[in-house]
Amino acid sequence: MYCPSCGAWNPDDSKFCGKCGRSVRAAAVASRQQSGVDAAPSGEGTGGTRSSRGGLCLVVLMAGIILALAAVAIGAYVLRDQLGDLWPKAAVEPTAIVASPTPAATSAPVVPTATLLPSPSPELTATQAPTTTPVQSPTPSATPTPRPRTFKLAYSGCIPHAQSLGSVKGQVLNKNGSPIAGAKVRVTINGYDWQSDANPATTNPDGWYEWILQVDQQLKFVELIVDGKSVSFAPTDVEVKSMGGCFQRVDFIEQ
Repeated sequence: MYCPSCGAWNPDDSKFCGKCGRSVRAAAVASRQQSGVDAAPSGEGTGGTRSSRGGLCLVVLMAGIILALAAVAIGAYVLRDQLGDLWPKAAVEPTAIVASPTPAATSAPVVPTATLLPSPSPELTATQAPTTTPVQSPTPSATPTPRPRTFKLAYSGCIPHAQSLGSVKGQVLNKNGSPIAGAKVRVTINGYDWQSDANPATTNPDGWYEWILQVDQQLKFVELIVDGKSVSFAPTDVEVKSMGGCFQRVDFIEQ
């Protein structure tokens, strides 16, 4: 062992230092005890620090996971409410028709009219008295009243097609079976008069019109316009429901 006082080496069984004469065993025992006391708290402190840090990290990780799940749940709830408010408006939203006020009729200024007094007619002598010959007025010819155009609504059922959306389509035909281009078909969807550029739907050069709808939407025909005039059709209470994989065919045929 080495002397703790002077640092000289001495045998392990020595009680006193051979160089300085001081006791080396008591110093060695005190040194070992001091080393053991210092080492134990140091090791214990390191383990405690590591355990504290591990527990703190676990708590922070669990708190982060709980906050993330709460944020996802709140975001999904808010998104569902927003989609629920917007959907009836993206699919079919009726627009209220506001009647424009009728302008008040302005009275035209009254123009005074002059009263004409009959001038005295000269007396005619017997030689000057004219003879009046009755003239027969021409008889006006009777103008035939044009017969209003009427159409028959013909439903042909659901015709299969490859699309997933439902649709309603058909033709507008005249008496000769020729297509009427530019005719307009106005409908209500689920009981609402949908105000848009597509309502009424206009027929193409082949006389076809078409409505692309969502499945299970209810469509009712309320007006047929031909050559810019609203014409009558029958029956008037036909309603069809759109179905996926086929289109409902409804034709208008002039009678």
